[in-house]
Amino acid sequence: MNGIYTSLLLDLDDTLLDFKMAEAHAIRNVLSANGFPCDDGAVKTYSAVNKSYWERFERGEIPKSAIFAGRFETLLKIFGRTGDPEALSKEYAAGLSEGDYTVEGAFEILDYLKEKGYMIYSRSEGITESECSVIKDAMQYFTPKELTLTPTPQEIADIFPYAFSYFVLPTGRGCVAQSTYLGKDYSGRYGNYIIHALIFDINDLPCRPAEFFAEPYIKTAMTQEELDAPSPVPPLPPLHISEYASVINDEQLNEFLFDKEDEFAQLISMILAAQDAGIPFYLNDSRENLVLWSAAVQRILPSRLAKKFMFNTYIGDHESMRSPRAREEGLNFHLIGVRPDANYFNYATESKSNRQIVMDFIGGHMTQGVTPNSYAQAMAASIAFDCEEVDSFGEFVDATSFNEINCHLQDA
Repeated sequence: MNGIYTSLLLDLDDTLLDFKMAEAHAIRNVLSANGFPCDDGAVKTYSAVNKSYWERFERGEIPKSAIFAGRFETLLKIFGRTGDPEALSKEYAAGLSEGDYTVEGAFEILDYLKEKGYMIYSRSEGITESECSVIKDAMQYFTPKELTLTPTPQEIADIFPYAFSYFVLPTGRGCVAQSTYLGKDYSGRYGNYIIHALIFDINDLPCRPAEFFAEPYIKTAMTQEELDAPSPVPPLPPLHISEYASVINDEQLNEFLFDKEDEFAQLISMILAAQDAGIPFYLNDSRENLVLWSAAVQRILPSRLAKKFMFNTYIGDHESMRSPRAREEGLNFHLIGVRPDANYFNYATESKSNRQIVMDFIGGHMTQGVTPNSYAQAMAASIAFDCEEVDSFGEFVDATSFNEINCHLQDA
């Protein structure tokens, strides 16, 4: 049956939430608390300044990070006052998050959609509709066919695949995301999952993306209170991340790769060969190891290239990544975790095909004819011990104009 919608993506601002009213209330409170003019004219002045900053960001003239304090710096100049733009920005953001003004009819339409069984998504200011669409396409979670569709919470925690990913959005921003199977949704239907995505300016990234794995600020479940929250659910507040690499770090990778130097050199070479051939690379291993292999590849790359290395540790429908839509969205993953039971993928058979390069640590199958190159061997040997050569090579490449992940890395 065609033409049936099971999910609806609704923009919060001025669709469900009255953002203009919330903005006016928050900025008026900030201006008043700091002794600035706070009449309707002052609010309109702020709105005009704010709009100009967002327009400059959309034109690519400034990074998103320049908007928040910058608009208050400009406002202070207009008012002829002195103050701390950063502090004013944080005060405004706190006030804005407390606003709960809804547009007329918001509750009624949400109640109607909930009764009809639709899944409802929301997004916060600054995340575009196109970015949301790409994230949903990249992070769909299909239950592996060998696992039960009706698992207990403990089974989900113990055996279901980690769908942990990093990719670059068409807007140029980076996205670290994790999809987690939840089982039942609020209506009692199985097949529900949660996607939690962090979106950031790549140049502002303080670490390699894989180092965000298993950090406590990435949600992999929803509390009963969150599930029962009345509509409309407010957007998540921005995260100010200062901690990372508590799970994925050099010590963990050294331990993991200590006796896997040859296997890692082979894996690196296969990824580079797949990129040169313009075909995908599929990997099968335990859910923990898929994360560690992905993190290890990012670690051996120079920092500039590590932010280009895109991976997804579990994609239930790997063929969807070959679609014109995926290509248009730039979802050219360098490494894709594919379980044999996800979409009837036979590694023994597919290892003989020229449509992809594969490596199956569990079943012992892999594409033949890819020989580890000198770069892969050197990096695998270094990271298995102390990473000194990895870091030296990375500093050298970062100082050059080399900007591609392919077999020419060994020539750099």
